[in-house]
Amino acid sequence: MDSDRARGRRYRLVLRGEMGEPFAFLFEGMRLELLAGTTVLTGRVIDQAHLVGLIQRTQELGLELVSVGSADEGAHDPHTPRPGGNERDPRDRPLPVLPPFPPR
Repeated sequence: MDSDRARGRRYRLVLRGEMGEPFAFLFEGMRLELLAGTTVLTGRVIDQAHLVGLIQRTQELGLELVSVGSADEGAHDPHTPRPGGNERDPRDRPLPVLPPFPPR
């Protein structure tokens, strides 16, 4: 396993509504940013289980998850136009949001 893979990838989770700073500790290691009626969580996710855990936490809090996607700076190929140009890199497409898990 190479060292990049062992460190995980950076992800961006966008939530509808502005989550206050007092809730930031629930998403330890993630940067919380409030933007135009949304909360953006950005940070390193070590594996799929970690990502699923973050998504479950948003659902447990009753927050609406708008999108989840890679936030890696190196996710762009230099020959592929950046988002905002005429073509988008398909890796920048947000992942679909799943319906909430039923309560246990």
